[in-house]
Amino acid sequence: MSELFPKLQDTFTADQVKAIADSISSQETAPESYILADCVSVTVKDNKVCLELPLDLGKKCIDLPDWVPNGEAARACVSVKRKWRVPVGVNLCVYVAGEEVACAYYGI
Repeated sequence: MSELFPKLQDTFTADQVKAIADSISSQETAPESYILADCVSVTVKDNKVCLELPLDLGKKCIDLPDWVPNGEAARACVSVKRKWRVPVGVNLCVYVAGEEVACAYYGI
């Protein structure tokens, strides 16, 4: 193991390196997985948040609960769904004050 990870050995124990490698390996071979693409700050307008999505999905809007006021600061996070490493869609979630208030999935 130390021959494969000479630099990691200075920072992590051999058990920690193995755990990291096993985690990465299981993610790469899982039939379905989500990879966080990015989170951005947004402002609620007309009780929704609109974002340009990756994978040529274009601009999409997600409706928010009525109790979220217009002008409220929010955070929108985009995750790419993969099946056997091939992108198949995007999950868009909106958070207000750190709490998830809405999510929507857009397939390709």
